Amino acid sequence: MIQNLLKKYGSLLGLLANTAVVGAFLLVLWGSLSAQFLLHELPCPLCVLQRYSMLLVCLGPIYILINRERGELDLQKYMIGHGISIISALLGMVFSARQILLHIGPNDTGYGGEFLGYHFYTWSFITFVIVIIYAAIMLLFSDNLMPLNTKPNKIIDFGIKIVLYVFLFTVAVIFLAIVAELGFNFKLPDDPIYYELFR
Repeated sequence: MIQNLLKKYGSLLGLLANTAVVGAFLLVLWGSLSAQFLLHELPCPLCVLQRYSMLLVCLGPIYILINRERGELDLQKYMIGHGISIISALLGMVFSARQILLHIGPNDTGYGGEFLGYHFYTWSFITFVIVIIYAAIMLLFSDNLMPLNTKPNKIIDFGIKIVLYVFLFTVAVIFLAIVAELGFNFKLPDDPIYYELFR
């Protein structure tokens, strides 16, 4: 029964799943940007590297979606897209694990704010683990879940374009935020307090 459902709706499910990954990371990134701009919690260098890793994770599904839109998606490009996500998630796991280990001491309160009892870098680690599991499942069932452009749906295609434009806007905002935080310095301070560009 599951096999029949995958054959019938697998391509649509794969399309929605790839779009959802980008959308989910956009929510996470805008959550961290909200903490930065509204709560004045400037990201440390490891936080910035985790943001970059999240953007890189999104490039995998975006690569798949763009090739699908062009009608050029094949199994090799599908695997490349998920490979990009897996490698980026592993990189992000290294950065977030490093930050977790920095603050694992008994009297250490951690860096930055918390969400549902965990610091942002712990959530970052969890999201990267989820991406690896997601990409593995998508690769295991690639015969059924590869999003082919067989039946164009204007509503779904419009939603995908919105997600892609929001992604590009997010990249620009993160770039401008890091330029403001870094200023004319070569590297970020370990515990940033000011936007160096405006000092």
